[in-house]
Amino acid sequence: MTIDTDTGVQITSIDVEDISLPAPKESIDQELATIKRVIIKNNAVVITSTEEGNSSCFTGIKLEGVKATCGFTNDADAQVFIAEQPDENITDGAIFTSALAEHIFAEAELNQGTSVGDGHLDTLSCLSALSDTEELVTTRLMNHQNNKDQWPSLRNKIMKNVPPIDEPQELHHLEPQAEAPEKTLDPKNVAPKPQSTHKKGHSLKRKESAEEMKKIKVANPNEIINKNIK
Repeated sequence: MTIDTDTGVQITSIDVEDISLPAPKESIDQELATIKRVIIKNNAVVITSTEEGNSSCFTGIKLEGVKATCGFTNDADAQVFIAEQPDENITDGAIFTSALAEHIFAEAELNQGTSVGDGHLDTLSCLSALSDTEELVTTRLMNHQNNKDQWPSLRNKIMKNVPPIDEPQELHHLEPQAEAPEKTLDPKNVAPKPQSTHKKGHSLKRKESAEEMKKIKVANPNEIINKNIK
């Protein structure tokens, strides 16, 4: 485990025994798929933030595992990919799996219907499985409970200093909790909002989410390809 004292980010390696990855499909190179799984397991990490107001918990891959995970054929391509990543995608020698998945998803689309494309879909399945490791699930549950326990105190502290208006106000998350749970307790991510407007906003968001769920019903990464997901 390493901790960056400047950013409050903690990097924890995941025990390979705690990682369960799906079996590779018969359509891809079994030897390469096996090697890739070993590399992913050996380079998988949990990235958590101890910064005040945040309780983030994500998976990542150490930079030395990026080449094999993304399927780059040479070191130069892997190094260019890493160098082009924005700062928020990389922290303390690891890259977030979400950044890797975005790249791999695009490559799968470009190579759909080929063994290369199938290999990228296989990688997406492996990266998705990392989020189900026991350590990450436990940490998420702890963060969720902490957010639930601490939210009333933060809300009351901020709202008592808000000038009154003609109608009741509520504390609104600028980035919704469902999309950025790690920012639930971040004072910079909240702002007062009239109660009526706040409720209407949440109601509209629920309707939009329900409509999206009707359009997007996928059981595996293969079904995601060619779908426009906003």
